[in-house]
Amino acid sequence: MTKQLEAIVDEVVVDGYDDWLYLGWISSRVNEGLGLPDTRPGVFDEERLQNTIAVISYVVSNDLMVVGEFGRTMDDFVPWGVTGPEALTRIEKEWRALGRNPRLWEICWFENTAAGHERALRSGLINRREAQHRCPTLRLVVTLDARMSRWCARPIERGHPDGSLTSVLHEGSASCWAAAARHRPGCSWTQRNPDPQGTRPQTGAPHGFDPYQER
Repeated sequence: MTKQLEAIVDEVVVDGYDDWLYLGWISSRVNEGLGLPDTRPGVFDEERLQNTIAVISYVVSNDLMVVGEFGRTMDDFVPWGVTGPEALTRIEKEWRALGRNPRLWEICWFENTAAGHERALRSGLINRREAQHRCPTLRLVVTLDARMSRWCARPIERGHPDGSLTSVLHEGSASCWAAAARHRPGCSWTQRNPDPQGTRPQTGAPHGFDPYQER
């Protein structure tokens, strides 16, 4: 694996350090790490699929993450219980059947293993992300979905003597980014208009994050 893809793997396991990751999120992280333009929603991208499969193959074969899905509740992560090659074959088959890039809840989710957590800590990215903004880390969740809100409200056990991480929740529209400013006044902000036709409101999102952009 190239150094570039190794760096992407580090980013992925850091993302998975305190949360489950859905396939579409990893796909976007891979595209971003390779410096490729983001694919329009609803479009199938062969290069994106192959690059994502390469990263998933690495994290699964090196026991950094397990692939699975949720059971009856959002706290019930169920590993697929198949071999790495079988998981990759299933992911690629279902991705092609979609005919586009996967979205939230589609195909599968990923969970860090103990080895994945260890690599995330070794990468130095966790402390670097906090140091970059020169302020304590805050996990802010903005959602329109009450079910998602209940799921995100659960404490995240980190195995640290200082206790668990609890998210700050805000249920509302994308215009509620002002709430983030109250919680993180030191953040840099980027104003962008993701919809030049004017059919959606202009948003201000921390660090250029666009809530309308498919992840």
